[in-house]
Amino acid sequence: MQRLRSLLSVAALITVAACGDPAGPGGDSSEVAVNRQKWRTNGFASYTMTMSRVCFCVDVGPWLVVVFNDSVVSATRVADGRAADARSLPTINKLFDFIDQAIQKPAAKIDAHYDPARGYPRAIDYDGSLNVADDELIYTVSNVTPLATTAGSASPAPH
Repeated sequence: MQRLRSLLSVAALITVAACGDPAGPGGDSSEVAVNRQKWRTNGFASYTMTMSRVCFCVDVGPWLVVVFNDSVVSATRVADGRAADARSLPTINKLFDFIDQAIQKPAAKIDAHYDPARGYPRAIDYDGSLNVADDELIYTVSNVTPLATTAGSASPAPH
């Protein structure tokens, strides 16, 4: 009887392992690749977006983020229009990199939801380790709009 229980336990473990996602918990690298390609095809290098972040950090947003040539150049708090630290905010391409790294690590949890037309991540829910407090992070992105630039200019055109 003990041998039968042991065999059933091993069989159950093998079954669970065979059903696991090879990309990591909650992650699907093919979904990331498909949406990253969508972003490359339908997105832009210069744009504005509204971004929020829920984390164990000082400033969570939301911010109006300005990205020029795939670099964050400014961020302002939506609530009061004050400047925020743009260096701590990712571009959409950096968000894709973040998701890829979480899948490869693998993180305890990485769930991403994408814009159906442009492919950018609309929401990312991340937990690096279930045993570590305060490493959870949630990003939300909305209102992604191309930034008007003047021909040949090295900076965004004024509005």
